[in-house]
Amino acid sequence: MCYLNFELLLKYLNATWSWVTLAAGALYFFRREIRAVLKRLAESDKVSIAGVSFEAKGQPEFEQVKSAPPTAPVKSSAPSALDRPPQHKIVGMHLTGRVQMDDFHYEKCSFQDAILEYAGTAPVSIVNCNFNGSIQWNFKGSAAMTLALMKALYHGGFEQSMELTFADIRSK
Repeated sequence: MCYLNFELLLKYLNATWSWVTLAAGALYFFRREIRAVLKRLAESDKVSIAGVSFEAKGQPEFEQVKSAPPTAPVKSSAPSALDRPPQHKIVGMHLTGRVQMDDFHYEKCSFQDAILEYAGTAPVSIVNCNFNGSIQWNFKGSAAMTLALMKALYHGGFEQSMELTFADIRSK
């Protein structure tokens, strides 16, 4: 049993995380408990959880929903950061230590014992570069949130979908 100050936790999470990420994180954190409850509900017509009783009455009814007719994809008139090349070009340099990746094009560079930092705010281009020694990636901001969501999906029942995503990444 763990005890948390939920008011403080929600204040922090509200300031730093989107509600979608919070929900994915909560589902991931409580996944074992959720699976146990669903299993108990599937095995019995009446279940009591934390003093609250749930009882199944009859068979569930499902309504046939007609799908909407296909529509053309909506194109945004606002340009995306991925629609443009990186703004800064670095050619033929030897880079060590912390290296900012967002909005940089690195060409014929040598990275030695570097920490590559990416926040997902702009495109990155890496062409004909060498990586030597200890190379680490540090994902921050939107990039870190995307990886956290992918991890939660992978471990939350969407392993096959994520494996297809990884296969797609490997094929390009």
